Amino acid sequence: MKFGLEYDRHILPQWSEHYIDYNGLRMQLRAKVQRRESIDGLTRELEVEAVRFRQFLLKFFDTLDVKSDALVKLQSEESPSGAVPGGTAPTSPIPFSQARAIVALTDGFLAIKRFSNLNMTAIRRLLDKFAASGQAAADTLYQLESELEACAEARRKISERLAYNRHQLKKVRARGSEPEVPSYEGSMLETFSDREEEFHPPRNEVARFFVHPSFHVFQSCLADALNKHPDSTGNPDQAQFLGRLLHLTASHNWPRLDDEPCDSGDRLNLVLEKGPDLSVCSVRGETALFCAAQAGSLPNVHAVARYYLQSGESLDTAVPRTGWTPLMVACIKGYTDITEFLLSAGADAQKVDILGWTAREHAAYRGHLTTAALEGFVMAGKPTGEMVQRVNAPVQIMHNTLNSREQAVVVTLGSVQGGHNRATLKLKRYLTEDEDRDLDSRCLEIIIDGADCSSKIVQLPLWQDTSIEPLVGRLGLNMPARVTVRLWDKDTIPALGDKATLGRLESSGTVVLGEDSAKFGKSRESMLRETSVVMLNKETMEFSGTVLLSYVIANPFDGLKDSKAASYKRQSGDPVRLVGHRGLGQNTTDKSNLQIGENTVTSFLSAYRLGAPFVEFDVQLTRDHEAVIYHDFSFSGTGSDVPIHDISLAQYKYAGDIQNPIGALLLDETTGNAQRRPRASSSGEHSVLKARQAQERMRYTVDYDGKGFKANIRGHSIQDEHATLEELLATLPEEIGFNIEMKYQRLHEAVEAGVASVTIDINTFVDVALEKIKKLAGRRPIILSSFTPEVCILLKLKQSAYPVLLITNAGKLPMFDKELRAASLQMGIQFAKRWQLSGLVLACDTFLLCPRLISFVRNAGLVCASYGLGNNDPENAKIQADAGIDILIVDKVKLIAEALSKHQSAEA
Repeated sequence: MKFGLEYDRHILPQWSEHYIDYNGLRMQLRAKVQRRESIDGLTRELEVEAVRFRQFLLKFFDTLDVKSDALVKLQSEESPSGAVPGGTAPTSPIPFSQARAIVALTDGFLAIKRFSNLNMTAIRRLLDKFAASGQAAADTLYQLESELEACAEARRKISERLAYNRHQLKKVRARGSEPEVPSYEGSMLETFSDREEEFHPPRNEVARFFVHPSFHVFQSCLADALNKHPDSTGNPDQAQFLGRLLHLTASHNWPRLDDEPCDSGDRLNLVLEKGPDLSVCSVRGETALFCAAQAGSLPNVHAVARYYLQSGESLDTAVPRTGWTPLMVACIKGYTDITEFLLSAGADAQKVDILGWTAREHAAYRGHLTTAALEGFVMAGKPTGEMVQRVNAPVQIMHNTLNSREQAVVVTLGSVQGGHNRATLKLKRYLTEDEDRDLDSRCLEIIIDGADCSSKIVQLPLWQDTSIEPLVGRLGLNMPARVTVRLWDKDTIPALGDKATLGRLESSGTVVLGEDSAKFGKSRESMLRETSVVMLNKETMEFSGTVLLSYVIANPFDGLKDSKAASYKRQSGDPVRLVGHRGLGQNTTDKSNLQIGENTVTSFLSAYRLGAPFVEFDVQLTRDHEAVIYHDFSFSGTGSDVPIHDISLAQYKYAGDIQNPIGALLLDETTGNAQRRPRASSSGEHSVLKARQAQERMRYTVDYDGKGFKANIRGHSIQDEHATLEELLATLPEEIGFNIEMKYQRLHEAVEAGVASVTIDINTFVDVALEKIKKLAGRRPIILSSFTPEVCILLKLKQSAYPVLLITNAGKLPMFDKELRAASLQMGIQFAKRWQLSGLVLACDTFLLCPRLISFVRNAGLVCASYGLGNNDPENAKIQADAGIDILIVDKVKLIAEALSKHQSAEA
C-alpha cells in the first residue's frame, strides 16, 4: 500500500478541507524538478497549508478543551469530593447527559488525534521529498520543522486530555452508565452542535449527515437543512450547500444496513434531485465525479455521471495540481468496473496529467493490467513525449559486496507476501475497539543488535506498505543475528533516521533469526522467512503482543568481486539483444514451431544458430546440492509430485535416460552405474512404447493436470537428456551468452503442488550456482536474474562481476505469486533502485499496453527486458524495439530475429 494511493481513505469527511494536499504537492514537486523550474513558490504553498492545518488543530482542540473543563466542573459541583465518605468510590450511575458527553468527548479527542497524525505524517514525508530535491531553501525547511514541532506539542496536550477522558469512560462503564452512541466520527458533532458556528458553518452543517449511516437519518437531515436554505429562483445558497453535500456524499462509502434496501447511490440521487451547484469543488479542485470515482463506489459514479451528462458538464475536469481526471483516479486505484463505465460514458482516455501520464499508463504501471486492457482504451491514440520520473530520496542501503568476515541481515516490518491475514502488529492493549485508534502516538524501533546500522523508527499506525523499506545491517560472521523491537509512546513525527528522544518505553522483545536448521535439518529452511517477536510489558513483563518481521541473512561468497558487471543497455543504433527462452523456446501444446525439449543442450545450440546471442535457462538445486537445469517446481517425470530439491542428481539424470528406447542404457558390470551409449533409432515400437509410458506415468501429477503435458518428454517434444549447470558451462561455446534464472522455490509453488514449504537454504542455493560460474564461466557473458527478491538481494551482496535483474509478472493474471515487492512495475522499479540492481525483466503485457513505460524504466537507469508469449509476434517485438527495449526473451527465435533485422534495416 502506497501512502499517497490510500491517503484519501483515511480522511474524515467533516474536516476534508483542512487536510494537507499530499498528492498535489508531491506531483507538483516532481514536475518542477523534472522541468528544472524553481520550487520556491511550491515550498511556500506547503508552508501555508502547514500553518493552516496547525491553526485549525489548535482551534478545534481549544473547543474540546473548553467542553472538557465544563464537564469536569459540572461533575465536581454534583460530587465535590468525588467519593463517598470513607474513601469508597461512588457506585450510583452517572447521569445520562454526563455519560453521553464523556463518550462524545473521548471520540472527539480520538478523531482530532487521528486527523493530526495523518496530516503530520504527510508534512513529514513532503518535507523529506523537498529536502531530497536539493532545491528547497534551508530557512523554509527550518520553518516547516518548527510547524511540526508546534503541532507535536498540540498533539501531546490532546493525548493528555484523551487519557483523562478514557479514565472517565472507564468509570462510566464500571457504573453501568454507558449510553448508546453513534460512530466516533459523528458523535461529537451531535454533542457540540451549539459550538459549530465557531468553525466553518456550511462545512459543519454538511458534516451532520455523517452522524449515522441510516438512509432515513440522511433524509431527515436533508429536509432540515433545506428549511434553512428555502428554495427560491436562483437561490445560490441552497445550490452551493447541495454542491458541498454532493461532494461529501460521493466521497463516502456508506455501509448497507440490514433493514434498508437502498445503497449509496440512492443518497446521491436524493441530493441530485434538489439541483446542486456542479461548479462547487473541494479546496483541492476535485469535482463530485472525481470524489465518487476515487471512493470506488460504482452506484455513486453512475448517479453523478448521469447527472453530469444531463447537465452538459464534462466528465474530464482535472484536479489543478495533479491533472488527474475521474478516469485517471479510477485507473490509479484499479477500479476496473468504474473505468469501464467512464470509458463507455465518453471519458477522454487521451488526456494526460501534469506529469504526462495517461489513465491507461497509470493502471499498467501499478499492476492493474485488467483495467489497462479494457476495450475502451484500444481506440485511444498513443501518447507522445516524455513521462516525468520520480523525485528519489537518497538510497540508504549499502551495496558493496560482503567481505569474508561479515554477514548482512535484512529485516522488514510485516510480511512481504500478500493474500493472507497475518497482521503486522498484534498489540494486546490496542486490540479493543475503543483503543485501537490510539496507536498514532506510538512508534516502533527496530534494532539489529551489534550491527553497523542505526535503528529503524516506524511511526504508528502503519499508513503504507513497508515491504521495500527494510533495515539492513552488517555484523561479524559468527555473531548471532539478533533483532530487538521496542514500542515507544512518542508524540512527534520523527524525521528520516531521527534518533532523538523517543519518549516512554512501553514494551520490547528480542528474537534470534536464522535457526531453521534446528527444525528442518542442515542447509534447509522454510520458504516463508517470517518470525513473530513476542513483546513484553516493561513494567510487568507480561505478554503485550507480537510484531511480525520478514528477514533474510546473507553470508559472504569468496570470489567474483574484482570485475565490474557489464551493462546491457542499448546504445543508439544497437539492435535489440535477443534471448532464446529456455533455449529454442518453452515447450507448449502449440505445434506451429519445432518442439525441442526445453532447457536442453540441443535447444540451446539451436537457438544460438538461429540468431539468439543469449539463451535463458532455469537453475535449481537437487538435494545433494547439484545445480541442474529445470523449470518446473515438481519433478513429475517419475509419476509423483516431488520437488527438485528433494531428489538427487542421479535420480534427476535417470528420469531423463529411462525415456530412451530399450538398449539405450548399458549397466557397467563393475560399478553398476548406467552408462550412456549411442541413442537407438527413435522409430519403432520400442520408442513408441517408451513415449506412451512416459506420458502415462505423469497422468495424475499436478503439472499434467494443469497443462496436459510435461516439457522435454518423449512423445510430446524432441526429448534430450537432463542437463546440469556445470555441463552447460563446460560444453556450450563460450560466445553463447547465458541469462541464468536462479529459480529458487517459492511459497505459492509449494502450496499449489500440495507439498511441504521447506527447501534448500537460500545461501546454499546461491553459493552452489556462483561456485560453478566462478570456476567455469571464463569470459562468457552472463546475466543473473530471479523472480525471488531475496535471491536478487543475495546476488547483489555476494558478487559484483555480473549484472542482477529482478523478474516480475507485474500484475499479469492469474497472479499466483503474492510477492508484494514484485506485484507491479512500480514496486519492481522501487525495489531495483533501492538495491541498485541492473534492471528488470517484465511480462511483456505491460509494455504492449503502454510502450512508453519502457523508456520510463530505462530513464530510471535500469536495463529493460521482457518475456512472454506475446514476444513471439513480430509486430509486438517491433513495438517494443521502437520503444527502446534492451532485451527480448522469445520462443520463436528465428522468426523474431529475421523480423527485427528487416525492421532495423528499413528504419536505417
